[in-house]
Amino acid sequence: MMMMGGNDYAGWFQLAGKGAAIQTFWGYHNGPHLAPQLKRIGRQNVFVSSGIPCGGIDGGVEPMNASQAMSYIDTELAQLDTNYVDLLLLHHRCETEAETQKVWGAMEAAKQAGKTKHIGVSNFNAHDMGTLSSVAQEPIEVNEAHFGIGTMDFEALAYMREHSIVPVSFSSLSGGWDHPAIADVAASHQITVQQAMYAYVNNWNISVLSAYDPRHPEYTIQDLKIFNITLSTQEMKALDQVQLGKRTCTDCFTDECEACAGTLLQLGCPMGMPMPVWGRDNKNATQCMECAALAKNKAAVLQACGGTSGGETLETMVPKACGA
Repeated sequence: MMMMGGNDYAGWFQLAGKGAAIQTFWGYHNGPHLAPQLKRIGRQNVFVSSGIPCGGIDGGVEPMNASQAMSYIDTELAQLDTNYVDLLLLHHRCETEAETQKVWGAMEAAKQAGKTKHIGVSNFNAHDMGTLSSVAQEPIEVNEAHFGIGTMDFEALAYMREHSIVPVSFSSLSGGWDHPAIADVAASHQITVQQAMYAYVNNWNISVLSAYDPRHPEYTIQDLKIFNITLSTQEMKALDQVQLGKRTCTDCFTDECEACAGTLLQLGCPMGMPMPVWGRDNKNATQCMECAALAKNKAAVLQACGGTSGGETLETMVPKACGA
């Protein structure tokens, strides 16, 4: 499956036909812009995925509760001028597990009321999914996260396979374009580097989320060709090994990661981005991780980045905060 992010989808609807899938979120505040596009093509002809915040990073209130979550859902439906979405996601875990459970309860109620056909999460690692699943009445159907070459959460993917949760990628083209392993695969198959990066995600059986640019419809035509590209076991293994350190699903969205990143900045480690950091696209990621490992920085890094909760460890937090 391929989904599209963006704002203007006329070209995408023409290319993909009935069932064209688009992705938005409450936090994008573009529902009123998308509504007339959905009306023109016919709401029944589009697979609409949207999502709500769980407080904090994308403008949601804190602390979160079920009533606030339902308010976000109803507002998003009203702005999209539809009475349902096909997939409703929780953009990231809440500040506490109790809040996450309350918001998930509202999403379950929305599904039961016909406001969404499917519900899922975004940026959840294996610990987050396991914790929520232990109390959920409705199963987690999707987990959308930052999957791509160098940013794979292999533990989360194993959990999702075991529990029939569909993985969806975002930002799979971030970073790593100049890595020789990617260039080698692209040259071998006579494809672009971008196609090689998307093909890797697809060969992992992860649905690809791209972005539609009406100024360059040829990019999307290239994207669609990835479904004809089969990478060998050796090629997949080489691309798996591009990763620096261990990653978990979330980007640097959590308070714990932001605290770690802030400490690294204070220590003079080359973050390549201002606060808040996003945990991606740092060209100096290797140097940042080397800086974090220096003996003189050990105590401060351990205090800020180690012993974290939510399934994170020092081993996962530093690469994420460094944008590796």
